[in-house]
Amino acid sequence: FRGEHFLEPIVVHCDRIPQALMSDALTPSHKRKESEVQLEVASVAGENLCSVVATSSWTGFQVKAAVEQVISVPAGARLQLTSQSQIVGDSMTVGELGLQSGMVLQVVMTSSAAGNYSVDGAVGDDKFTRLILNEDGSAGLYRRTHTGQRLRVTEYKKRGTWKHLGSDSVQVHMTALNTIWQSDSDDDVEKEAEHDETLVITCLDQGALQGWKKA
Repeated sequence: FRGEHFLEPIVVHCDRIPQALMSDALTPSHKRKESEVQLEVASVAGENLCSVVATSSWTGFQVKAAVEQVISVPAGARLQLTSQSQIVGDSMTVGELGLQSGMVLQVVMTSSAAGNYSVDGAVGDDKFTRLILNEDGSAGLYRRTHTGQRLRVTEYKKRGTWKHLGSDSVQVHMTALNTIWQSDSDDDVEKEAEHDETLVITCLDQGALQGWKKA
């Protein structure tokens, strides 16, 4: 695959794509049993972005992985492909979708999961009540507790990154934990520590996340 100026199907930079995704493309042409399908990829505005050479057994996931090697996907965004108004599903194959050489796939960028969320349901003392997923791919988890009679407040802030996992979930990876102790009589005390925590949250309809509601 390459830009629109190439007239013949070629595959380049295969070393940057996982072996499992590109096994067909790396097989010598004289040994291939499946015919190749050259698909054109265009933006919503109709601009030709690249071409992808696949076989009928390639899945939608493999096609999208190939496109993502050429097209820059913003952090926190999700790339979707459509063909004649039909969404190219991750598990469906090129053959099942009826894709043939010369057909155009349209790129749609979505980031419906980005936003400011509050926890949905009962809240305990150890529950993080706010989740922020930013368009730039950064993420934050927050909670605040009150203890004692001297209005002692403790704020916990986790920072990290997030990304889409396919079309049905997001992964949040927290790498830092900031803790601030406050009271009405003492100076604030702040502590920063490394943190390693990964959350996988299911995406629901209309950009909602399981267990969280958009603020």
